[in-house]
Amino acid sequence: MMSGKPFDATTKELIQNHPKDWLDYLGMPAVSVTVVDADLSTVSPDADKILVVDADPPYIAHLELQSMYKSDDARRFLGYNVLAESKHDLLVETVAILLRPAADGPCMRVPYVRG
Repeated sequence: MMSGKPFDATTKELIQNHPKDWLDYLGMPAVSVTVVDADLSTVSPDADKILVVDADPPYIAHLELQSMYKSDDARRFLGYNVLAESKHDLLVETVAILLRPAADGPCMRVPYVRG
């Protein structure tokens, strides 16, 4: 089987050199474009607890213990979920456990729906 790396590297260079042209081609509106470093390996997220649950169907329970509210909590939880789902190939359910009133805030107001 032939590796796709030469095509990948060539296409990445084309995108690097002509980013606006690529967005135009893809129908993605842009006034201007800035190419940034795509290396995400420096991200080392650390969710509080990830539990693989044997159920029908199996899933991951992500328990996040919160003592303070931060306005980026929902985005941070989403990041944990994407990484955990990718690593374990299971859907993720997050439960934020508020340890004190100061942990409550607008993104904690999402109703619990299990489906």
